[in-house]
Amino acid sequence: MYDPPMPRCPGRFYPESAAEAVALLDEALLILWGSGARATTAVVDAPRGKVAAAIAQQATAWRADVIVLTRRPRPAISRMVLGSVADQVMRKANCPVLTVHPKRK
Repeated sequence: MYDPPMPRCPGRFYPESAAEAVALLDEALLILWGSGARATTAVVDAPRGKVAAAIAQQATAWRADVIVLTRRPRPAISRMVLGSVADQVMRKANCPVLTVHPKRK
């Protein structure tokens, strides 16, 4: 399947490999498990434009109680015009979606 190149935009793009995503999720799981929460994760490869649907579909398959996503900092006008994955997941998911701001480095 052909995945077209990213359009040029003023915002930052945060690419990460599947291995980097797994490492990040493993770190988050340790924190959650340490606080007594039950949680699972998955890294799912999806074409751009279908990411939100893939997340919502995975959550439905798991019968997830909640989806937790980060919101990347973007100007409000950009979110309104282009939308965001988190906004799309909120519309498509069959369970609550919690969005959090990423930790600043």
